[in-house]
Amino acid sequence: QLVEEGELSDHINESVMAIMLSHVNFRTGALLDMLDLTKRAHHAGALAIWDLAHSAGALEVELDACHVDFAVGCTYKYLNAGPGAPAFVYCNQAIVQQVTQPLSGWMGHAFAFEFDSNYTPDAGIKKFLCGTPPIVSMACVEAALSAFDGVSMHAIRAKSIALSETFEALLRDHGLLQLLTPVHSADPHTRGSQLAYASDHAYGLCQSLIERGVVPDFRAPNYIRFGFTPLYTSFDDVWKAVEHIVQAIENEEHMHPRWREKLAVT
Repeated sequence: QLVEEGELSDHINESVMAIMLSHVNFRTGALLDMLDLTKRAHHAGALAIWDLAHSAGALEVELDACHVDFAVGCTYKYLNAGPGAPAFVYCNQAIVQQVTQPLSGWMGHAFAFEFDSNYTPDAGIKKFLCGTPPIVSMACVEAALSAFDGVSMHAIRAKSIALSETFEALLRDHGLLQLLTPVHSADPHTRGSQLAYASDHAYGLCQSLIERGVVPDFRAPNYIRFGFTPLYTSFDDVWKAVEHIVQAIENEEHMHPRWREKLAVT
């Protein structure tokens, strides 16, 4: 059953076996309370499964402290490993030995290099592995994660908030919030590391900014989304991005006829 974010608590009851929630909403950036919702799920006898695609690498994620059962995520967003980077899975240690997963493969074997013709799944998290890992992509992940060495997630989160608050303040100073309507929370502590705005010309503005070297995303129906990767995005980058937005709108670049037809990837 698909449930609206604002109605989640009302639908977590004893008829539910599992909840699957995005920690940060990919469109609006809304940040859910992982601890509270996981507690509610467990109280109802349900498992809690979390999607970390838009939170891992951008803010503190405390899976063990929140007693999360399962989590999945990707490494190509705020973990900075680039296109084609592998995904990851988490399973709480308290239940991992009880869990089976249907995609059995060589790397998930308890004794992979004994080459036994009978499959014996690993007792721990390794059972979730299947085929041979993509080595080149894994090397990119290793290099990307090394950028976090010596940096606390608290500091990363603080810079994320500062970057997004600076960006929105600059838009406001230029009077652009009359053209771009915020759809994200005004409270930076209840959103992820992104800002989203509704506009009738969101797609055209997105494409015109890409041509200028500023790369936001268009998300249906009419949102333009800006992400802030705190490890390497500077306040100077934010300043320049807003200047490009101002110039693109002043020059009406977002109104060009070629933006009337959307590309396959937005």
